[in-house]
Amino acid sequence: MDQERQVRLRRFLCYGSESAIYKSREQRKLCVERISALTELLEAGRGSEAVQLVRSVSLKGGVKSLSPALFSLAVITEHSDMTAKQAAYGVLKEVCISPCELFSFVRYKKELSGAGQRGMWGRALRKAVADWYNTLDALTLARHVTTCKRKGGWTHQDLFRLAHLKPANNAVALVSKYVTKGWKAVQEVYADPEKAEDVMKVFVYLDAVEKTKHSNDEQEVWKALLKEMSIAALLTHLGKLSADKLLCSGSREAAAEKTHPVNVLLAAEDYKRGHSKRGKLKWKSNRDIIQALDSAFCTCLSNVESTGKRFVVGVDVSSRLDSLTLSSLVSTVTVAAAMVMVITRREPIVDVLLFSEGAVVPCPIAADSSLLQITIQLLQACSSCTDCTLPITWASDNDKMVDVFVVFTNNDTWPGRSSSAHTLRMYREKTGLFAKLIVCNMTTNSLHFLDRDDSGMLGICGFDSHTPHIIHDFITGLV
Repeated sequence: MDQERQVRLRRFLCYGSESAIYKSREQRKLCVERISALTELLEAGRGSEAVQLVRSVSLKGGVKSLSPALFSLAVITEHSDMTAKQAAYGVLKEVCISPCELFSFVRYKKELSGAGQRGMWGRALRKAVADWYNTLDALTLARHVTTCKRKGGWTHQDLFRLAHLKPANNAVALVSKYVTKGWKAVQEVYADPEKAEDVMKVFVYLDAVEKTKHSNDEQEVWKALLKEMSIAALLTHLGKLSADKLLCSGSREAAAEKTHPVNVLLAAEDYKRGHSKRGKLKWKSNRDIIQALDSAFCTCLSNVESTGKRFVVGVDVSSRLDSLTLSSLVSTVTVAAAMVMVITRREPIVDVLLFSEGAVVPCPIAADSSLLQITIQLLQACSSCTDCTLPITWASDNDKMVDVFVVFTNNDTWPGRSSSAHTLRMYREKTGLFAKLIVCNMTTNSLHFLDRDDSGMLGICGFDSHTPHIIHDFITGLV
């Protein structure tokens, strides 16, 4: 697969666009016209390679959404390349980690095929969908069908019927009966207490679901959900859980589970605010929960995988750093300090620079510096206007060998004496290194000074929970 097409396809899979600029607030409708790299590969007879790339990018985690991968697989299954089609259907059960993804794939298939609900259900699609259900453990399947019942106009009942599902075992048959006939039908057929162990587990689980479903006590429902809730979901619903007084002193610590520390930070900052973005939901922040989140942030630092690269991290201090990021209500200085802390703690060689017009000041970060201490260091310096070439020029003038330049700014940038692309090329020529440049403008939705054809340059507009993963993947060559 040629490098340029691979880069474009990786970008699309990671954040839904072939562009070298990631926009955290952008929600683009997926369409074939926006995935030219994939269509070019299919026309070149390299569809099977594209399938493997879709699979590898999807399974590694950290992508903003699996929708681009699912859309790509749907596009491949509509192509005439039979080998690629079979490969795409073959990886479906790995890429679709929940029914939500399966429903999305089927919806994309319908949109692309232009057929009615029944017209697109050929043998290959029926087998792929049936295999997805039958390869799951029955209890896992029961959890899936009760937590994600429908999406995009499709339900489990639709898929069971159209895929002509034949349950692989008695426990899956119980789930199938529950989906197609309802709980009363399950009780009638599986009333015998002498059930097989796997069937009994599914029956007990569904019984608990039904009792909770018909409860009028909202707190009881949320308590039941908490038992199955992932850390990511818990962080998302912190405000609601606190408003309903379901989280209090002594609640379980929101840690690990491979959660990125910046995700914990964003959730903590939202929680400290005491109200939702639109102000409709309000809660009283609990000091113990805030302390647990602060502790979880430090704990989760070990979840960040080192790239092993040499870094220069430039933080623009040419204006006030208390402005808010484009995609959240978190201050830009908090985000910049957190990213500085993550990079300095996890990477072997890091120079942190504070820069503004014509001035670059090294900012040594102690290994045991807290997030608050780093934030104060950044706030102590301010100047005038922004020149993103300064960290690169500093590295060149000081004979620093750098693999990655990362710049955080909350300002509109100006090109200075030369453009960032030109300055980066000059540095590459001098050192012989293919140094990469990432510019993250946390407050704007546009960047104009990057060379979009340079695979070693990435622009980021805004900042969200997926941004750290995209930065990591870009550095390691996955984007």
